[in-house]
Amino acid sequence: MFMLRKILHQPFFIKLFHWEYWPFHIVYAPVYLYWIWLGAKARSFFFFNTSNPTIKNGGFLLESKKEIYDLMPKEYYPATLFFKAGTNTEIVLNEMTDDLISFPVIGKPDIGGKGRGVKKLHNSKEVAEYISNSKVDFLIQEFVPYENETGIFYYRFPNELNGHISGIVDKEFLTVKGDGSSTIEKLLQKEKRFILQLATLRKTNKEELKKILTAGEKYVVV
Repeated sequence: MFMLRKILHQPFFIKLFHWEYWPFHIVYAPVYLYWIWLGAKARSFFFFNTSNPTIKNGGFLLESKKEIYDLMPKEYYPATLFFKAGTNTEIVLNEMTDDLISFPVIGKPDIGGKGRGVKKLHNSKEVAEYISNSKVDFLIQEFVPYENETGIFYYRFPNELNGHISGIVDKEFLTVKGDGSSTIEKLLQKEKRFILQLATLRKTNKEELKKILTAGEKYVVV
C-alpha cells in the first residue's frame, strides 16, 4: 500500500489521472472540432470576438487589463496604476504615495494571462526588482486581502434586457495546515495537487518552505 501511494504521488501519475493537468491542446481537442464547425458556418474563425465588443479582440488575445479597467466604475476594482516598461522606480513609488496605495501591492503585466508575471510585492526593494525584470508594460495594484474568491460567468445577448449566469467557480488558494513539526515543504508533499507546485515554489519561495507551522495553524502559500 505504501509503495502504491508513493507511485501515485509521482508527478507523472498525478498528471496522468487528473485531466486538469493535461496539455492544453489535448484537453481542448473536442472544442477545436466544434470551433472549426462553427467557424465554417459563420465564415470566420474568429466570430467569437464579437462576444465582448468593447474589449480588444473580444478579450480572446492581447487585450489590455488597463483598458478593461477603464470600462468599469472605479468602485468595483482595486486602485490600479499603469506604467510603461522601464519606468523609473521612484516614479512608481511616488505615484503609489499620491494615490495612497500602501504595501503589499500586486504587480502584473498589462497584457498577460494564466497568472504569468503576477507577483505580490512587500516593499520598495521588491518593486524595484519587479520593474527591472519586467520587459512589458505593467500594473501596480492595491492588494485585496479577502480569503475567498469566486468566478462568475455571465452573458447577455444584445436583444435582451437581462443576462444569464452560466457558471460559478469557487477558487481555493494553496493553503497548508501545520502539525507543529513539519516544514511547509513537507506539508505540501502530502497533497498530490500541491506536489506539482513544488518545483516552482522552490525557486520563488525557497526560504518560506523551511518554516514550521504550529499545530492547527493555516498558512496561505500562494
